[in-house]
Amino acid sequence: MGVELPVSTMADMVGVAGAALAPLVKLLRHELLTRDVIHADETSLRLLDTRKGGKSCSGWLCAYVSGERSGPPVVCFDSQTGRALRYPETWLQCWCGGTLVSDGYSVYKSLADNHPGITSACCWSHAGRGFANLYKASREPRAGVELRKIAGLYRIEKLIRERCQRHDV
Repeated sequence: MGVELPVSTMADMVGVAGAALAPLVKLLRHELLTRDVIHADETSLRLLDTRKGGKSCSGWLCAYVSGERSGPPVVCFDSQTGRALRYPETWLQCWCGGTLVSDGYSVYKSLADNHPGITSACCWSHAGRGFANLYKASREPRAGVELRKIAGLYRIEKLIRERCQRHDV
């Protein structure tokens, strides 16, 4: 047994909540854009278009996350209908620059190429996937060497994190 609510009522409630949270969203975004390191990653999702009779279309949800050790953690989301350069470029337009860490998607590299204050960096997890796939497919020895190097970096990072926690750094 449940309560029957028309979709329009639920949509109105989401709209009211969104309007009430808008000042907080603005503050979070402002705080994130003061950081020297921002991580960006996107995932696909279905977007409901109420103007088209409730039909859905493909869309993208991008998470922008503050870098480690740069203040309280901040995460902001941006929902768009595409993955083109203009979307992160618009969202990050007030960022003074720094390091943008991503999965290597070419749009983020283009963003850094177009804006001298932004440095593009890839995470080891995504970089390692290519080596792992190559090693699994062909047992390529050079891929195995690179995977061991990445594993070594992870061990060093773990030691640093543990040391920092012990010394409250």
